[in-house]
Amino acid sequence: HRIIAAATMNLGILATIRGDFDEATVHYRNCLALYEQLKHAVSIARAYHNLGMCHLARQSWTEALDAFEKSLKISQARGDLRQSASTYVHKAAVYLELSDPTVAATYCAQAMDIFREVDYPLGIAETYKVLGRLFIRERDWATARSLLEESLQICRDYDNPLGVAEVYRELGNLQAAQNDTEAARRSLEAALEQFETLGTRHDVEITQSLLDNM
Repeated sequence: HRIIAAATMNLGILATIRGDFDEATVHYRNCLALYEQLKHAVSIARAYHNLGMCHLARQSWTEALDAFEKSLKISQARGDLRQSASTYVHKAAVYLELSDPTVAATYCAQAMDIFREVDYPLGIAETYKVLGRLFIRERDWATARSLLEESLQICRDYDNPLGVAEVYRELGNLQAAQNDTEAARRSLEAALEQFETLGTRHDVEITQSLLDNM
């Protein structure tokens, strides 16, 4: 059962990458049922987190928060700091979409404290990326750029091509907000090329749409 559950989880991840969110949701719910039979709390927390990420990508904010809360409750009970911090930063991303920057900043601060405590640079990079998005919305261009450039450097240093692509897209959004169209186009094209290489279809569609609307 554990092998089947792990395979089902991986199918959910692959479906999420492709942008097949209905399929991904089915896989995550199936692997949750299997892991609950096995009473494998670590994997249950991860499955709920991945389900939350799927809902986040499809902009289903209530469902995303519900899944993240379930993941967080389990990871906190087990003292799993890294999983808890990862959930905090993605809850922050949801609240940013819900136009609640204060709550988003609070969750980012909680995530950052833990990522630094457990020494997880890629988690720090993810938090910087979300904070960069927050400061773009606040029109604090200098802070947003500093955070995104730091995030980009960490993603490069730790060979995280998806993270690199995501940060380039945020840099493109920053530059577009500053009316620097040429720089924005270059950043978005760099993001698009990386997303296409990785086969992340949903990200390709989003980034292409940003380019088309410039």
